[in-house]
Amino acid sequence: MWPIGPELDTSGICPGLQVLHGNNRIVDAFIPGRRIISLKWSPALEELRIYSPVYIPPQEFHHLRYFSYGGYAGRPLLRTLLPHLPRLEVLELIGLQCVEELVMLSEIPMLRVFILSNRSRTGWRALLSLREREAYFPQVFTACDILQHIDINIEALKYQRWFRDGSPNRPVFEVNEVLLPSWNIS
Repeated sequence: MWPIGPELDTSGICPGLQVLHGNNRIVDAFIPGRRIISLKWSPALEELRIYSPVYIPPQEFHHLRYFSYGGYAGRPLLRTLLPHLPRLEVLELIGLQCVEELVMLSEIPMLRVFILSNRSRTGWRALLSLREREAYFPQVFTACDILQHIDINIEALKYQRWFRDGSPNRPVFEVNEVLLPSWNIS
């Protein structure tokens, strides 16, 4: 990997780039000046501890339609990005830092699909109990006008799909059924 940071000017590299997958340094280097519509942002553990990302102007996130946020090492809080995601349709959060993050989803006006995944470096555990899902998910659907479904990671490679209309939730056994390859975030 080549050094990426303030010392590397990437403005002439891939000016038409629309899909990006990387850590904080990659995002800092390649988002500015491009119309990224699909972003998988996976901060590395050392970045969460010591790396202070370069300020990215909020308008750089306005084109995002598909966004996967987090990774094995965790992720920064979602709150700072929420006001800058007016076109976001699909959001995958890796981990749930606090239940309040579910309430914050109402700040994403075009959100159609919400995916809650667990890829913890400390081992697999359920993100929300069944009782918590039954309590919180109806509130999320009420708060998010066009949200169609929520997929939550309930076992290592198994998701459960919850629907807005209250129809019975169903298991989703294929991760690709949740993270469609056409979204370019799997």
